[in-house]
Amino acid sequence: PILTQSEPRTMSLKALLFFIFFPVTFPLYAIYYILLYCMPHSDPVYIKPSFFDNKKTISYFRNLYWGAQDVDHAESAKNSEDLPSASSSNAAELQTKDKFLIVGAGFVGLSTASAFKRYGIPFHIIDKNQEVGGNWLNGTYNGVHIISSRKTTEYKDFPMPDDYPDFPSAKQMLDYLKKYRKNYDIQVQFNCEAKDLEFEPEDKSWLVKLSTEEQPLKFKGVVVCDGHHSIPRYPKFPESRNLFEGVIMHSKQVKDEEALYRGKRVCVIGGGNSGVDMAVLAARFGEASHVSHRRGYWFLPRTILGMPLVEVIKPWMPVFLQKLLLHIILFFVTGKMTAYGMQQPDHSVYAEKHPTINSDILTFIKLGLIKPHGEIKRFLGGKKVEFADGSVEELDIIVCSTGYHNNHPLVNKYVKYNERLPQILASEIVPSSIRDEETGNGLGERNLYVHGISQVRYGAGPVLSLASDILAQLVCLQEAIPVNIGHFLDVVGAGGFPKRSEKCADLLSDPHELWGLLMTARWTFPYMPAVWRWFQKLGVKVPEHVHVPGRFTEKEWSKETDVDHIRDKDLIDQLE
Repeated sequence: PILTQSEPRTMSLKALLFFIFFPVTFPLYAIYYILLYCMPHSDPVYIKPSFFDNKKTISYFRNLYWGAQDVDHAESAKNSEDLPSASSSNAAELQTKDKFLIVGAGFVGLSTASAFKRYGIPFHIIDKNQEVGGNWLNGTYNGVHIISSRKTTEYKDFPMPDDYPDFPSAKQMLDYLKKYRKNYDIQVQFNCEAKDLEFEPEDKSWLVKLSTEEQPLKFKGVVVCDGHHSIPRYPKFPESRNLFEGVIMHSKQVKDEEALYRGKRVCVIGGGNSGVDMAVLAARFGEASHVSHRRGYWFLPRTILGMPLVEVIKPWMPVFLQKLLLHIILFFVTGKMTAYGMQQPDHSVYAEKHPTINSDILTFIKLGLIKPHGEIKRFLGGKKVEFADGSVEELDIIVCSTGYHNNHPLVNKYVKYNERLPQILASEIVPSSIRDEETGNGLGERNLYVHGISQVRYGAGPVLSLASDILAQLVCLQEAIPVNIGHFLDVVGAGGFPKRSEKCADLLSDPHELWGLLMTARWTFPYMPAVWRWFQKLGVKVPEHVHVPGRFTEKEWSKETDVDHIRDKDLIDQLE
């Protein structure tokens, strides 16, 4: 309501403090912003490998990790390199009690291993596959290329070869990861899976059951690097889905798209990056290609002005300016989505949902090779499907390109989920939230990390390189601080549980904002032991046990992933 003369105008305390301290805080924030986003180290695209080899910083954190132990740091780093091979993986030979276990040798796990080697942290790394690569090894289809550019995807401590294209293929990515492993001499125990883990309160260690061992092995800590492309997420189908006699599958199951789609009528559900690829590939190799979208999507071009779109976005640009720039590009390049027979998005570009950096679908729609529809309304029996727009089509295959659940089964006994997101402090550290049933006291869990739960909108490599470096520093800091390091960071304002946008099921992060947070951590972490000592002098309490929102769950996703409609024997053979 409009204020009248009879209604007094009052100023809140918050507004009053803002006007009082604004002349001081604004210049300080401006200096901080310039240092963080407008200096040579601000753009992760142009970071050099030497950035990660600061001998003074590494030596400081190594001293924190080893403390007063009479250990030669160079020798300890050497020992961390001489990991046992799979041929000598019995309990006596592994000698794991002083090592960290890294679970997964994919994009995240390899980066973690290289950072641990730099900081002299002993570790043992395992992977359930026969080779490194993770999702790039067995979770992609033949025709896939990265959506972000080479420069925004590569590890910054080991750049991709100069002869790689701007958008490398899956094979090139896998070759690159193999070279990365060889460069750092990372010894991986393959065909080994972590089945279960248990915390030992007496010596603060972790007992881990490995598929290759009869008895659990004791590790000092565990870093889970299982990625966020493991558990497929399916849409909620109408109750009549059992009437459908075709195939319902997830895009993760697609390997040889040419053999799979040949002569088939395909409908792809979802408008993300894999959804666009699936629809375009179906149009190329199949008899007919359809897309089903529940809502509108923005489709961004891969390149603009002769360079990858993601490299046009600069770190000094605030998010609102980035959104404005992208809306201008979309206005001139693609226009309204309704011009292509699709819904206009109900969200602003780039901010609330994962961006789709692939506009091939728009070209194929204009060529008449892809037909857009609304969501599936019902199944009519046989292979007939009715869509929300009233159209009816006969389909052989329905491919669900609907993303993945951010779930990590190995740690589900110790991690709660809230809004289907793991409640992990600083998106890295599993908090101590379990109480002893007899005493009611907290168990004091520590040294359990889940690395890489956040999805960067584009270009994860530079951010991951720095995040793995920060993780290694966290492990070193834990040795100097006798409570869960996540609880301590939460008290100083650097922790907190992850949150996501209401319009997006994924945990998205802006790469430049995340880079800024990681750089802030890089500058401040060396002072954390001093802060801890001041806390002790001033009597500031850091809780050994914290309340975590959400609930423990191990089977929340089982009903949605139990979609087995593959009845075509030839297709089953192809998938296998």
